Amino acid sequence: MRLGQHFLVEKLYVDEVVSLTERRLRPLIEIGGGKGSITRELQPDAVLELDSDLARFLEAQGFSVVVGDARSSPLRARQVVSSLPYYITFEFLESVSLDGEIMKLVLILQKDVVDKLLRYSTYVSFLVNLAFRVDPKSVIPPQAFEPKPKVYSQIVVLDRIRTVGEREAKILKCLSRYRNKTLRRAADLCDLSSESEERVRDFAPHRVTELLSAVGLSIA
Repeated sequence: MRLGQHFLVEKLYVDEVVSLTERRLRPLIEIGGGKGSITRELQPDAVLELDSDLARFLEAQGFSVVVGDARSSPLRARQVVSSLPYYITFEFLESVSLDGEIMKLVLILQKDVVDKLLRYSTYVSFLVNLAFRVDPKSVIPPQAFEPKPKVYSQIVVLDRIRTVGEREAKILKCLSRYRNKTLRRAADLCDLSSESEERVRDFAPHRVTELLSAVGLSIA
């Protein structure tokens, strides 16, 4: 609990998470196995767990476990399943967006985070939408977890659509700092150029390629 974990225990949602994975897309890594409610059904190739007590618990059940932080995972993966604590969510999403080896993620996030990925123009929202197709699934009520959180969660699937480089990420990070300015002005502040008078904040996250095109960056 000291790491801010809430464990999904409602089988309906555990089954949905597992059903959304592609079992042939390997290595399949679970990040944050917790008490194993998803792990037992998922049967991942490995589990990354930060809590050493929980890591020992999962190892005792026969799972391959590495103790480590999701933000700097030592494990290579093509597919990731995770129920992330809020405090690492945005760093994690930045990291996986730039990791071109990861092709798919099935995540349980706070619902407001999913809403931001879909609607709110931030650096991470732009970056995730540039790298992945964002597909929201079931909303999960607090009572489906132990201990019960104060907020609703949501399952979301991220399917990679392109590899994102450091240049694109750097441009998006800079433009996002000036989200209340016109793109013309924000571009100038980022040593770019644009004729657009739309404000950066008016570009919904799914319009990220249009945003980059407007500053002269062609995205395949």
